[in-house]
Amino acid sequence: MVKNVSKIILLIGIILSFGKGSFLILLLSIGAPLLHRFFKKLFSTSNDNLVFNISVVLIPILVYFFSTYYNAVFGGAVGNHFMAIAQTWPNILSAPLGHGLGTGGNASKTFSSVGPITSNEWLSTGGETALLSFGYQIGLLGMIALILTFLAISKKLLRNMSNYMNLRKNSVITLIYLPAIIVITSIFQDNTFAPQCISIYMMLLAAPNIYLKTDA
Repeated sequence: MVKNVSKIILLIGIILSFGKGSFLILLLSIGAPLLHRFFKKLFSTSNDNLVFNISVVLIPILVYFFSTYYNAVFGGAVGNHFMAIAQTWPNILSAPLGHGLGTGGNASKTFSSVGPITSNEWLSTGGETALLSFGYQIGLLGMIALILTFLAISKKLLRNMSNYMNLRKNSVITLIYLPAIIVITSIFQDNTFAPQCISIYMMLLAAPNIYLKTDA
């Protein structure tokens, strides 16, 4: 009863947020376990690590094509995100070691030493895309390290997959994919790594440890 009520409250909260990022996380959290099971049946394998590796490559591709289609057909609020990606990526490649902390995304508005910056300048430093704003500041290598850190969290949960007691397998699979989902969402959301967002995700990722066998 408590679990069902909690899920309803969480769903209402996500809907009332009216945020593209929260909707994307919700859809991917529902879709990831389905995709995982589909690939296990498709390849007739019990190797969850292999299935995860395949899925974590395909999910960003699916999100990209869906987002591109949505932007082309509906446009609206997603346009700035695509503009930011297109303008920031060349700037990241031009400085693989980064432009320095406080120079990209929302931080550039606060810490700019040259006065107010224009919206176009803000977008070109990773405004509207959290992952690329990190890439602009800490460079391509730093951004790759950040992605690998989140994937390492997924891999740790995956290794302990069979050691969780009293926790439904679908719930475990969702939590396994959550770090990857966060990274994917951060491409199209500018506050994914802000405290009000990331703290909730970190608490969800820590929760399975309650169900972990002590000898695992």
